[in-house]
Amino acid sequence: HLNISGGALPIGWENKAAVEIDVNHFQFDSEDSVAYMSFRDLNAFLKTESFELEIGEDSGTTAAIKWIAGSHNGSFAIVDLDGTRYEPGTPEYNGLYNGIGSLWAGHHNLEHYGNGEFMMFDNAYDDDSNMWPNPSGSRMLIVQVDEVDESVTLVWEHSMGYNTSVFGDNDRLPTGNLLGCAWPHKSSIDTTEQTYDAEIVEVVRETGDIAWNMKIWGDGTRSTNDQQIYGWMMYSVERVYEEPIIINPSCTTGSSADTLTFDTFNNFKMASDVAGEMTVVTASGDKVASGGIAWRAHWQSSPVEAKMWPGSCSDGCTVTVKNRVGESGSAEFTC
Repeated sequence: HLNISGGALPIGWENKAAVEIDVNHFQFDSEDSVAYMSFRDLNAFLKTESFELEIGEDSGTTAAIKWIAGSHNGSFAIVDLDGTRYEPGTPEYNGLYNGIGSLWAGHHNLEHYGNGEFMMFDNAYDDDSNMWPNPSGSRMLIVQVDEVDESVTLVWEHSMGYNTSVFGDNDRLPTGNLLGCAWPHKSSIDTTEQTYDAEIVEVVRETGDIAWNMKIWGDGTRSTNDQQIYGWMMYSVERVYEEPIIINPSCTTGSSADTLTFDTFNNFKMASDVAGEMTVVTASGDKVASGGIAWRAHWQSSPVEAKMWPGSCSDGCTVTVKNRVGESGSAEFTC
């Protein structure tokens, strides 16, 4: 277990029961020496100080809080999509999102994807007041944390067009697109029209276009049902590919060696860097290059370079990458 009370907890966070904070996501990072924690009912997320993890039935680790983003106890300024900066402790900051001191509320599935970027699903729902502080409804949201500037900046959003009180997801794919899920709360449904219960959506980050969408239909009675949570819904979604991915294999010739370069992604997302293997074989089956590769965490691009004897692949070669569970992907190229 990890105890985050190694330093001083904010006064507003002391002696709160688990149901009053709702830690809905926990993620190790930096070789499992720091952790990120997402608090739905506090409308905040935090990073711990570095710690040495002890694993065992009776062991535990204590770490202090390094920073908090969001809530009245936040230590970072919040910068909105329009560039407006709100300094913690000021009336303007404390008044954000109808007075919760944040620009996300009741959020789910916050994940760090490297380079200070965090993806989350902003439900835009304050459980304490039962209010929806964002008139545009729930959204897929990306924020950028700058520890030097002590700020968290909203950099991208995709509004769902309806309210979702709980659950939801927002994951970056190898393509750079964002994959999310949500479901329309009964307050968003026109009672005269049957609608879907939940949906999965893939959004192009650069344009906001919908690349792919799947809707799940129920009995069409959510808007008139007395239960607030009714019908089909999804907590989160993950995309898993059939095999590791090789993108844009390219080869350049040289007098002493030919050089193959490509980007690669493991076929499933990992929170830490993982090792893999790479081989290059000719059309006749001769191995002309091999070595280890490192897939970067969070589906960040992992560039690979391999050297071969000049002319080895003039008639074509196949490059194959293999992960530690034995799954492999291949691509052909000519040099």
